[in-house]
Amino acid sequence: MNRINRTRAIAIGFASIIIIVSILIYSSYTRNVFMSNAKDSIEQTSFDVQTELNSQIKYAFSSIKLISFLSLQLMDGKELHVPEEKLEKLLINSPFDSCQYIRWDGISKIDYPNNIDKTDYSNANFFIDAKNGNTGMKTLLNQQGDDVMYQFYTPLIFRNQFSGVLVGTINGKRRFRKLLQTSLFGRHTDGFIIDKNMTVLSSSLSLLPSGTCLYDRKDEQFISTLLKNLENQNYNSWVYEEFGRDGIACITSLDYADMKCIQIATSKALGASMSALTNSTYILCFTIIISLMALIIICMQIIKKKSAYSETSLKNIIEAISSSFENVYDINLETGLIYIYRMSSMMKNSHGKVLSSEKYDTMIRQYSQNEVLPDDRYLFEPISTIEQTLQILNEQKEYSFIYRIKRENEIHFFECQLIRPEKKSRNFITTFKNMDKIIKTSMDDKQLQNVQEAMNCGRWMVNFDQNSKITEVKWSEKIVSLFGFQSNKAFPDTYDSWTSLIHPLDIEKTKKAFFNILSNNSTQQMLNITYRALTQQNGWKWFKSVGHLSRREDGTPFHFVGLTIDVDKEQRQKQNLIAIAKSYLSMHYIDLVNNIVNEISATPKIKEFVNREIDANTQMKTVMNNTIMPEFLSDALTFTELSTLPERMKGKRFITIDLNGKFNGWVRANFITVETDKEDRPTSVIFTTQIIPKKN
Repeated sequence: MNRINRTRAIAIGFASIIIIVSILIYSSYTRNVFMSNAKDSIEQTSFDVQTELNSQIKYAFSSIKLISFLSLQLMDGKELHVPEEKLEKLLINSPFDSCQYIRWDGISKIDYPNNIDKTDYSNANFFIDAKNGNTGMKTLLNQQGDDVMYQFYTPLIFRNQFSGVLVGTINGKRRFRKLLQTSLFGRHTDGFIIDKNMTVLSSSLSLLPSGTCLYDRKDEQFISTLLKNLENQNYNSWVYEEFGRDGIACITSLDYADMKCIQIATSKALGASMSALTNSTYILCFTIIISLMALIIICMQIIKKKSAYSETSLKNIIEAISSSFENVYDINLETGLIYIYRMSSMMKNSHGKVLSSEKYDTMIRQYSQNEVLPDDRYLFEPISTIEQTLQILNEQKEYSFIYRIKRENEIHFFECQLIRPEKKSRNFITTFKNMDKIIKTSMDDKQLQNVQEAMNCGRWMVNFDQNSKITEVKWSEKIVSLFGFQSNKAFPDTYDSWTSLIHPLDIEKTKKAFFNILSNNSTQQMLNITYRALTQQNGWKWFKSVGHLSRREDGTPFHFVGLTIDVDKEQRQKQNLIAIAKSYLSMHYIDLVNNIVNEISATPKIKEFVNREIDANTQMKTVMNNTIMPEFLSDALTFTELSTLPERMKGKRFITIDLNGKFNGWVRANFITVETDKEDRPTSVIFTTQIIPKKN
């Protein structure tokens, strides 16, 4: 009995030691994973803040130029005619807190809204710079050191003569500081902006108020590390030590000003999130300890060791496929101007400089010449200019092809896709999507059956003789079932088995895409076609076929292998959304978290008042002011105020209001919930308007 007790005690003690060591190791591992994720998250947060700040500064530059242009229309000699009243109207929709007109001799004529400043600016650097014809930006720390004024200036040239300088001022505390306050893992984070002299301009940190010079604080650990990263031009995130605990920081540069933005997740914020994660880990581990001890007591003589096996390669393959990244642009067909809708961090690191042009023609040309393999550059020729692209999209709503790039001595497959939602639409979408996993899986036999089941796709293979004649076709069992057949007897291994199912409206373009690749003069090796086929049980369905052609040394086709994928759900959803949008006067998707609006459909009258460079809430107010009758405008502005919409729609699927419009008479406006947060407040909505019968 004593021996049993001793054995039990030894077993329990040994198990306890193993479990405690495991907890320590797992806690360390969890912390490393947490810090790695925190670094990735702060980088993404910094990129988002950088993008928003760049957008605000760019918008300010555009606004000061526009106000100066409109001011010139009011010029009489070298003076503004009734400047207070006229300038006030020009500033209604501008981003500036004040605006100043400095006449040709450097004397301040108007300082709106104060209108009392008569300072002589003739020797000021910004006045001299503007007098030389330049538009620029300068920062001015106010006397209390509370925050910085960002002043945007531009010259006024009246009748080919220098008439003066227009200056628009933004208070950084009100406009920029709120952009620096973000969250990470649900915890508050801070940020600040510095100029080239390492002086803090705007800050949400009480420890670094505006006007602080970092060189004066370099004896502090965080500031010292920050200066070191700045000197090394290292704009990635890094871990710094604060009060014996780790924090995360990241530096990004602003495109339109010689300034840098630093985002910080303090050790306090990280520690709170880490503690919550650690507590959950300990609870789980102690539960396991109790369960193991009970098992040891009950089964004292049985000690089993379990081997930890890695997850199946199938899951890894599926995760790799689902993690393909995209670069998405919204492009105006009339001007060729680009709006970046989404750019992943991987794409930004690889092609950020090439893909950041504001003009479509320049972006496509640079991307093709600098990134695409020479043999595949011809694929971009049909879309190399906005005029050629317009011609293609006038004939078809979608245009896509697969090409290759070379990065770090490896070949990668990408799909370029152009989508025009409607034939009359002035904009189209361009995407660059990584296709490595789909293409490489189609050329790899290992565990292909599992991948086919997970992706709802099947493999096919075609062989050719030296005269490019088909000698063998092989359809996988998955393809046979995708088309609704029970066996290969009903769907034999022939080319005609497939083409006989293709829709009459798609058969010609599908055959053409297939046989164009087989031409001896073609250097194209990748197939990418979308078509409809008649299935046995479900009627007409949409499919996508992608494949890779291997050639002999003499250039003749030898072996074609690929995948056919069921894309019916995605295609029908796209068509349904477009069809539904046509029944409304307008339809827009609004991201309430990021204050972004994307057009699904709209009338030309509504589009006249839309400015894609400003936020969704401001756009909504502009449209309401220009399209709704004055007696209904107050109700319209209250209904469409996006800042209060989440609370007003909490727990609701939709809200509606009837309004009298200037162009279409009575209309009904609706907000429809798309996604919600944990408290059932909408984070994204659809906004629609539709014409309703005349009201009494």
